[in-house]
Amino acid sequence: MAADSPIIIVGTHSEDKRCTEEFLTAVSKWLTNKYLGMFPNIKAICFVSCSTARNLDALQVRIQEIIRYPLLPPPPLSPLPFLHALSSAQSHMGALLPKNYLELERLIIKERKSRTPPVITWEEYTSMAALCLITQPQDLITATTLLHNLGSLVYFGTDPKVLFSFSGSFYAYLFFYSL
Repeated sequence: MAADSPIIIVGTHSEDKRCTEEFLTAVSKWLTNKYLGMFPNIKAICFVSCSTARNLDALQVRIQEIIRYPLLPPPPLSPLPFLHALSSAQSHMGALLPKNYLELERLIIKERKSRTPPVITWEEYTSMAALCLITQPQDLITATTLLHNLGSLVYFGTDPKVLFSFSGSFYAYLFFYSL
């Protein structure tokens, strides 16, 4: 992730009866007060429902405004046309991936299921990558960044000695229970 990448906090399940407008406003205010000072890249906080499509059009418009992508008409009930158009505009879309990167992803998915918490050291990860014939440091960083961007693992590229997770939901769990 680039240092200046915009961040949008997206809350899901807004169809839940507990998610009244007052509740969502209070959560949004709390998130803003607590995190905006620490993370100035936070550009928006949006609450959506994937089951009812509530506010998905507003999220789409907000994303387009933030990345300055030409505005498309809002999706009727599904954001798929928008996501397809947005992803197709990315320079790396359609590029072939090395098979050993995909094999590393398969190993990660398998390993994720056997670890609680789903965390690994850089040394362990390097050994896994070596099994997939990814041995050069730059190739390892490239594969890791790609798998991070695909959502297969969480990696911030800071200190390779620290633990990192195979699961973004693990961080959401930690965040929720640290409040």
